[in-house]
Amino acid sequence: MRTMERLIIAGAVCLLLLLFLYPPWMSVDSQSGGRVHAALGHYAIWDPPPPESIFLALYPNARELPNAERLADFRPRINRVRIVIYVLAIVVVCSLSILMLRRRRRRTQLH
Repeated sequence: MRTMERLIIAGAVCLLLLLFLYPPWMSVDSQSGGRVHAALGHYAIWDPPPPESIFLALYPNARELPNAERLADFRPRINRVRIVIYVLAIVVVCSLSILMLRRRRRRTQLH
């Protein structure tokens, strides 16, 4: 394996590590029957978004925060669909980059 290929793989591993340390979060209002949901962005795995941020993402036009009991219903969860999409994108870009490097190397060796 060549140096450039190693660098591409190292970059992909770093991106995957960042993705799992700062995953995308989402939330669904359970009282809405799953109709009200929102992406919350990327937060550290050890510091998920607070309920206040979740409420404001779900209801951006709300004038005030609900009571503490209702606010406790808003829980963040990791957006697994986005993680899968990001992982697939990283793997595809990494694979295509290595494939293109190998093709270019073969072409230069033939000429």
